[in-house]
Amino acid sequence: MMGISFHKASKDVTESGKLRRKVWKNRPSKTPKIQDNNQIVEQEIGPKLSPSQTNYYVSICYRNDEGDRCITIDCIPVEVLAHCMSFLSIQDIHRASQVSQKFYKSSTDILLWKFLCYRDLRITQKYTSTTWKDYYRMVRCISWDVENCCPNEFKFSEHNKGISKTTSYGVATARSNHLFVPSGRKYVFDVKINFRRPNFFYGIGFIDKEANFNFVKAAYPNSSSSELAEKKYDHQWFYWSDGNCWDILGSHPVNTKTRTFVAKKGIERPKSSGNESQQPTLAFFTNDIVGVVLDYTVSPKPLLTFFLNGQKAHQFELPAPLELYLGVYFYNSNDSVSIEHCESDKYDKLLECN
Repeated sequence: MMGISFHKASKDVTESGKLRRKVWKNRPSKTPKIQDNNQIVEQEIGPKLSPSQTNYYVSICYRNDEGDRCITIDCIPVEVLAHCMSFLSIQDIHRASQVSQKFYKSSTDILLWKFLCYRDLRITQKYTSTTWKDYYRMVRCISWDVENCCPNEFKFSEHNKGISKTTSYGVATARSNHLFVPSGRKYVFDVKINFRRPNFFYGIGFIDKEANFNFVKAAYPNSSSSELAEKKYDHQWFYWSDGNCWDILGSHPVNTKTRTFVAKKGIERPKSSGNESQQPTLAFFTNDIVGVVLDYTVSPKPLLTFFLNGQKAHQFELPAPLELYLGVYFYNSNDSVSIEHCESDKYDKLLECN
């Protein structure tokens, strides 16, 4: 037989006014009496206290062959449970969501993920029609993949959003932690050039997952397959520091028959920029911002657009809705970039001008 009773606990049971679970091991059992008609006879436990001095618990009490037993379970609203989850890490929230349907519902609460966006990302307003949970995932995932980088080649900062090359020998490549998939959304972010030595190549761009490039070793697999060769050179889009677009190894130029350059004359730079050349150029330097818009909302073929300091540099029509990794190519020590998430409409006006 089973019944439910409401108990009052003194303020001593809580700490700083917060609801906490407490097992009263030494307290005498005072379970409600269960009548034959399953009606509950309420019994008062402890002294009478004013509402301001009490917290309320719900107990599920049952009787078996061994006698009366009482299991204390905090029966709280979904909103309150979601608030409790706001103090947990993302991993713990995920684990809690698997406990029960109520915990899962609490873990998907809108206000919970809105708060997490502020707590972890300092974002108070989202600029897409996605949910706060999806928005959190989209923004948080724009970081560099520590696991897929040589540990002696790179150091990371800003919660893995910044990456710097630490060695001065050979080529080093890295990729994003996130695989950009055709999800019907638009990815918009900036890549800030923290440091770039002008006399070495420096690349930022995308490579098709199926090209099977080894970012750690900066190499393609040995294969004579014509299909793989086509993917190697035609399924990647890298914006290089000299203003051109090459493959990730810097050895094969872009096929100009299939790619369109939208700013052939380059971009006029202010004379106070301190760069070596004042001629219109698409080359990028230290402190420049390379904007990226990967638009999967366009059909049937997505658009990839690069911007340089707020001006359109290159635009490509992808051959298909591919799964892409964002990659960087460094050569010199101290080469460094940082990813910064942007509003989804940041470059809309510039795209409309094309």
